[in-house]
Amino acid sequence: MNIEIRETTKLDYEDIIKINRGAFKNYGEEEIVTLVTDLLEDETGKPIVSLIAFLDGKPVGHIIFTKAKIDNVKNNLLTYILAPLGVVKEYQKLGIGGKLINEGIKRLKELKTDVVFVLGHLDYYPKYGFIKNAIKKIGYEATYDIPEEYYDGWMYMPLISMEEIKQNPGRVICADTMNKKAYWVE
Repeated sequence: MNIEIRETTKLDYEDIIKINRGAFKNYGEEEIVTLVTDLLEDETGKPIVSLIAFLDGKPVGHIIFTKAKIDNVKNNLLTYILAPLGVVKEYQKLGIGGKLINEGIKRLKELKTDVVFVLGHLDYYPKYGFIKNAIKKIGYEATYDIPEEYYDGWMYMPLISMEEIKQNPGRVICADTMNKKAYWVE
């Protein structure tokens, strides 16, 4: 099994759409496709980290990290949000998503990113270093209020010391494309 991961280009857009349709089939795939294609063009989320995974030359996975900001004027941390991550259903559980996350985090470190957030699956993202419940543990709220029963799904990954991250918490404000309540409710 040969997995190659690289940054996306505009020439990959068709493959990115196919990947996300295959990953989110029967789970709002057109909404996710619209989100991804809009995020790729959204100036408020740049610089983005957008990676595509190929398995034996076939496009099977995509991840995007977009720049975010904190609504606290004292907070100048370089912040990103991971959303979405998609692997075509028949290629899931092969470690492709994990490889995309790890490569993305490596690239975010190169950009001197301080903290990464994700609203995601409780059993999946902690395997790659995300810590549950950014609201209660470090005081960072999601872009839109989420019900308390989903707090654990609002996760963070510190890329600098926790002391620096905890100094000036606030609400995480994502790129304009994702700054819609519909993306923050179940």
